[in-house]
Amino acid sequence: MIFLQVLLILPAMSVSGIPTWYKEARQAFIDEEKAMRVGAKLVLNANEELVNTFLMKLKNETIQQSIWTTTPYPPSVSFFKSKPWIDNSTLFQVIKRMPKGGGLHLHDTALASLDWVVKSLTYTPNLYTKVIDGRYPQRRYKIADTLPGSDWQSVSELRNSFNDSAEFDK
Repeated sequence: MIFLQVLLILPAMSVSGIPTWYKEARQAFIDEEKAMRVGAKLVLNANEELVNTFLMKLKNETIQQSIWTTTPYPPSVSFFKSKPWIDNSTLFQVIKRMPKGGGLHLHDTALASLDWVVKSLTYTPNLYTKVIDGRYPQRRYKIADTLPGSDWQSVSELRNSFNDSAEFDK
């Protein structure tokens, strides 16, 4: 009789002993939660997909390093202790160089979008940015009545020096 009961239960279980219904319900819950994440409905183009794959590879390498070595996983450590690691990580260096990478400090649930910040605040009169060789902005800004120094340039003049202001705003 017990043998018959075991035979009836086995089809509902996987090889690992976890019931199939549980695994399916768990996966449905995970999928539903993923769908609620910020950017879940975002569709990437081919180039963005390549970059995303590369960034995820860097992220997974960091995770694996913390699993297989004594290196702590940076998000599990106090921000103040992990900040030097973050600043020197390949992942952060890549993200900083990406378009709008300078906006990383903006919280994704802030009241204003990054596009609004770029389109509104960077068009403020008398806004200056620190530059290298007169053309490479350093993402440091000042609002001033006069040029703050020789290594500063008007954002509007810098924008006008580009053929495409939309490209500059990226």
